[in-house]
This record gives sequence, structure tokens and C-alpha cells, in this order.
Amino acid sequence: MRQALQGFDAVDPLIAGRSASALAEASEALDWIAMREAEAVLVRVPAGVRLVQTDYPPALLRRLLLLALARVQSDITVRGPALDRLLQTLQRGGQAMIGDVLCGPAADGQGWHLRPAPPRGASARPDAAE
Repeated sequence: MRQALQGFDAVDPLIAGRSASALAEASEALDWIAMREAEAVLVRVPAGVRLVQTDYPPALLRRLLLLALARVQSDITVRGPALDRLLQTLQRGGQAMIGDVLCGPAADGQGWHLRPAPPRGASARPDAAE
């Protein structure tokens, strides 16, 4: 296998380095945009945080959702598939818990509401005050 890969010159290291640099710059730009957008679309409510606008491109929406989660549970760590599942559930109008955060549609149907999850075994009624 190593011998086969040694003869494989389809990836130029210089071009790969440039691509990696461009991807890092794009990621930084998306982080910057998400931080600016968060000022307008992440609203603190008495029982958590509300993401009032959700019609963003997927990469930006993921970052906004991560920022919202961190505002509810500062030590939360969410990666890849778990974040994708949460996003899909929310986009379908469902409710899900991730970490210690209960996420679901806002009561008025505009955006998503993220709040600290109730203690285990307690009711997680979606009509709780926002």
C-alpha cells in the first residue's frame, strides 16, 4: 500500500497547503459572521435563549446553534453527528435534549427555544414560559 501511495502524485503538497489555508480562512470568516449575527438573532429570554431566525446556510446555522447552546450551558461540547441530528430534529419541528439543554420550537413558531433541561424525571413540557 505504501508503495502504491508513493507513486501517487495527484496531490501536490503546495496546493494542499494552500487549500488548507483557504479552508482555515473560510472557517474564521464564518465564525466572525456567526458572532455578528448572534447579536441580532440570539435573544435571551427568561427561560434560556431563543434563536429567532433559522433560515441561514447550514454552516452558519450550525455555528449559531453552537453559540446558543453555549449561552445555555457554558461547558457544553457538541460535535459532528450529534449537532447534525439536533439540527435535523429542530428543522422538522421536533424537540431534543443535548447535554443539559432542551431544544425545541419556540411557542409562537418563530425560531427555536433552548433552555436548561428540567431535572431528570421532571416534565419537559414545551409550553413552558418563554
